Amino acid sequence: MPHVDYSYHQPGEVFRNNTLSTQAVLQYATEHHIPVLLASSVEVYGGDWGRVYHESDPYAPVSPYSASKVACEMLAHSYAQCYQLPVKFFRLTNLYGPWQLPDRIIPRNFGRMLDGLPLDIQGSAVRDFLYVDDALRAIEQIMLKGKDGQVYNISTGLGTTMQEIGEILKPMDRSVVAVEIREQEPT
Repeated sequence: MPHVDYSYHQPGEVFRNNTLSTQAVLQYATEHHIPVLLASSVEVYGGDWGRVYHESDPYAPVSPYSASKVACEMLAHSYAQCYQLPVKFFRLTNLYGPWQLPDRIIPRNFGRMLDGLPLDIQGSAVRDFLYVDDALRAIEQIMLKGKDGQVYNISTGLGTTMQEIGEILKPMDRSVVAVEIREQEPT
C-alpha cells in the first residue's frame, strides 16, 4: 500500500499489509531460491522536505507508511543474513507519468486545467520528481548489474518546489487566471 496519506487514516492496515506481504514474498523466495529486488521509498528518510536524500542517510520515518517500508527493508536484510537470500534494494522518489493517481500534484493540475479551474499548488515542499520510464530503466539496471545487499536511490538528485511545478504548468494553460498556493500540504 504505497500511499502516505492513507496510512495516516489506516495505519494498522498499511503496516500489516506491507510487512506481512513482504515477509511472505521473502519466505517464498528463500524456499525456492529466487533472488529478490525489494522496492522501497525515500520516505524512509523522513519528512525534511528541504533536501534530497542519499543512500547513506539514516532512517527517520515520520508516517506509518514510511515506518512500514523501514520494517520491510529490515525484514529483507534479516532474510539475506539468516538464509543467504540474495536481495537488492531500491528506494523510489516521487514518480510522475501516465496513469498516476489524480490526487498527485501534476495530474491534479492537468485535470484542473482541462476543467478550466485555476492551478492548485499546495505547500512549499521540495520533492525530487522522476518520470516513470526513467525509474523503470534504473530498476532494470539494478536487476542486471546491481550488487546484493546494496541500496539504490532512484531519483534525479534535484529538488523541485511545488511553486516551481506551478510555474512549469502555468504556460500550458491559457485559461489560468490565478494560482492558489497554500503553505502546507494537507494530510
